[in-house]
Amino acid sequence: MLIKLSVSSAQLMMLASESVFSDREGHSMDVSALSITPRRVGSPYSKEIALGFWGSNTVVVASLPDLEELDRISTSSLPRSLILHCFREDRSPEHPFLLVGLSNGSVMTFALYDDGEKQKLGEGRIVSLGDSPISLNRCTLDNQTVVFAAGTRSAVFFWARDTLNHSSVLVKVCPVSAQIPS
Repeated sequence: MLIKLSVSSAQLMMLASESVFSDREGHSMDVSALSITPRRVGSPYSKEIALGFWGSNTVVVASLPDLEELDRISTSSLPRSLILHCFREDRSPEHPFLLVGLSNGSVMTFALYDDGEKQKLGEGRIVSLGDSPISLNRCTLDNQTVVFAAGTRSAVFFWARDTLNHSSVLVKVCPVSAQIPS
C-alpha cells in the first residue's frame, strides 16, 4: 500500500489518498524501494514515481499525482534501489532512463519512451557489480550529472556517444553513497 499525504494551510498532514498495487493474481504487494526523484536535475517535482516490490521482484512506474500505472517490469532479483534520470551530454537531447539496483549485485537499465499515450519502458540491460545489494545515487562529475552505483564493486553510469555507458570506479564494498555539497 502506498499512502499519499498532503499538508493543509494550517500546516497539518492529512491523508490525501491510498493506493494498493497488486500482482497478476490480485495479491497486494509490499514496497521494497521507491523513487520520486525528478528525472531532470533542478525540477521542483516529479511527474513519475518508481516502486519496487518484495516477493514479486516487480518494478512499477506510475504517474503523479494520480498513481496511474504507466508500465510494469519483472526483475531477476529484489529491487533495492531505483532512480529515474534524464541523461544528457553537453547540449544533446535528454535521454530518460530507469535504473534499478538489485539485491543480487546487478543494475538493470531501461530507456523510457513515449508511445503516444503514456511513458513505457524499453528493453532492459543488466550490468553486474558483484553480489552485494546496489545503492543508486545521482552525483555531478565534470559538470555532467551521472548516476553512481555502489555495491561489491562500484560504477558510474553516464551518457556519451549517443548511448548509456558505465565505467568502473576503484572503490570496493561501498554499501551506500551520498553527494555532499561543498
